[in-house]
Amino acid sequence: MQQLIDFWGTKGLIPHDNYLSWNPILLWLNVISDLLITFAYYSIPLAIIYYVRQRKDLPYPWLIAMFSGFIVACGTTHLLSVITIWIPLYWVDGIVKGITAILSVTTAIMMLWITPRALSLPTINQLQNELKDELQDELQDELHKRKAAEDALIESEYRCKFALYGSGDGIWDRNIQTGVVEYSPRWKAMLGYSENEILPSHQEWLNRIHPDDQLFVAKAMLACLDNKVANYSIEYRLRCKNQTYKWIKSRGMVVSRSEDEKPLRMIGINTDISEHKQIEEDLQKTQSLLLENQRMLAESLHIATIGSSSLSGDRTSEMVC
Repeated sequence: MQQLIDFWGTKGLIPHDNYLSWNPILLWLNVISDLLITFAYYSIPLAIIYYVRQRKDLPYPWLIAMFSGFIVACGTTHLLSVITIWIPLYWVDGIVKGITAILSVTTAIMMLWITPRALSLPTINQLQNELKDELQDELQDELHKRKAAEDALIESEYRCKFALYGSGDGIWDRNIQTGVVEYSPRWKAMLGYSENEILPSHQEWLNRIHPDDQLFVAKAMLACLDNKVANYSIEYRLRCKNQTYKWIKSRGMVVSRSEDEKPLRMIGINTDISEHKQIEEDLQKTQSLLLENQRMLAESLHIATIGSSSLSGDRTSEMVC
């Protein structure tokens, strides 16, 4: 220890305790204060280092490192102030203070150089406002795109309905959750009703299905609702306003489902095929009549053949006699 003291040239130097020993309160006031300052100065860089390691996006990290070194050097000077009370390491104390001075001046110069540039950096509020503006712009663009897509879909749907109206077919659009159904004017006129004589209700359609057709119509509809088939096409009879029944060819499909695959919306087309059914029925009657005539003709030929054979047999018997 004495060699270390001699190396730093402490010979002939008097430690501070020779001056302060006459007042213990003053001595320990300096010791405790310097030790607490040293502890604080050594703790602050640890917190700064932890903060910098967590926030890798901080600008000028080298300046923060210089500032941390300056704080450590300041803490070391306070530690040496305690040591020199009992050990006269004034050379060490002076060298550390010189290093601290260099770090202090360099840090101060760099702070003066960096401050205008740091002030030009956007603040957190500015960044938040810029981000908010960007998000609002993106949201507006997304809303415009969605609105354009919805408008295009509505226009396409209107064109489709217009084409269907012009085709002479009746169309219906059913909201499965509410039970509300939009029937086209042609759908109502097909059954002999005016525009305001049928309510927009699913039950209006159910009440008009022929009793003999209700079961297989319900099965076809249920299979489509349960997503067992993509669409259905069936022929059944609907009751008209005059209490007669018309044959209808109905085609429908589910066009909207929820995330859990529950049906939400269904559309369909009804075509009046009563004339076709009448033609088929007349054709079947004609075919039945032809078959009956053919049967009667065959029976007549058969009877004629038997009669001719009997007549020939009688004449032969007379000749033999």
